[in-house]
Amino acid sequence: MLFTIGLRIERLLYLGFFLLLVCALQVYLTTVAVHFGAKETRALESLIEVLEKNAPGLQDLYETGKAPSIPNSEKEQRVEAMRKSLGLEPARKSNIPDAPNYASKLQDLLMSLPDWSSLKGQLDGVLTSDKDPKTLIAALKELQKSETPEKGTVLGIETPRQLTLQYGSADFRFSALPLAIGLLVALYPLVFVWLGSFYITRQRELVAIRRARDYKDAFPHILNFVAVDSSNFQKSMGLPVRRKEVRFNLLLARLATTLIRCIFVLITVTPFVVGIGYSSLQLSSLLNLPAFVEIVTAVAFFILTSLAFISVAQEAITLHGKTFYE
Repeated sequence: MLFTIGLRIERLLYLGFFLLLVCALQVYLTTVAVHFGAKETRALESLIEVLEKNAPGLQDLYETGKAPSIPNSEKEQRVEAMRKSLGLEPARKSNIPDAPNYASKLQDLLMSLPDWSSLKGQLDGVLTSDKDPKTLIAALKELQKSETPEKGTVLGIETPRQLTLQYGSADFRFSALPLAIGLLVALYPLVFVWLGSFYITRQRELVAIRRARDYKDAFPHILNFVAVDSSNFQKSMGLPVRRKEVRFNLLLARLATTLIRCIFVLITVTPFVVGIGYSSLQLSSLLNLPAFVEIVTAVAFFILTSLAFISVAQEAITLHGKTFYE
């Protein structure tokens, strides 16, 4: 029974290594998505989408603002006559306070974006009211193309902005963001299952080791470091044994073996917690997720972190004071 449980633990450790590689890939894809999905780039994309959506109304305001104002009152007629005598152009509707304003509409659309403040420096000389909506959108798309690099160095690896998958004669190009999201969604249940299985199986093994009389009944995997009193073996060999020295060595052995087990489990589970936590935070800020999704993610991550913590804690608690004799 104890040997079989230990064999299962070893298999889980091997499986955890491959799962760790998947987690490392997830962190890399998330970092790539963040690198090419900077706040400024996303804000520029949002602005282009808003302008394209409101293009018909903006075009009407632009044409209305360019049309000459028709004087209605006697005062307006005198003003118009004075402008004409001075050689000035007829008054435009955009110069009239109560008339619809193309420039103010552009400003309102810009300020409706969540990250509009990040575009202040980029839009100088581009977002101006003297351009019609079609020309304005084209200029913004050119700016977006120049601001978005085709390649970048991420974690020391030169990575293209669009990943390419070749299937036959067809080339499929996609960004790292959907891959990072899909892999993170898959990793949560996978890591839950692995960490839960590891915790429960290791708990049973530790309880069985606690009850065992011979440490050699346990499967000899890397986590089964236990304190062994070899003073009787030393006596049978005719070697001198001092009681105080034996007590000190046993105390040191208990501390050392407990520390080794805790450190190894900590090294095993920490990359999962850190990797998934990093990816969750980065993708959450990148996507501006709804509050409900963020709450569910936070609860799932808390449970995952708790499983990792108690997996380490049980290594120090279950075999506390346990000593085997040779």
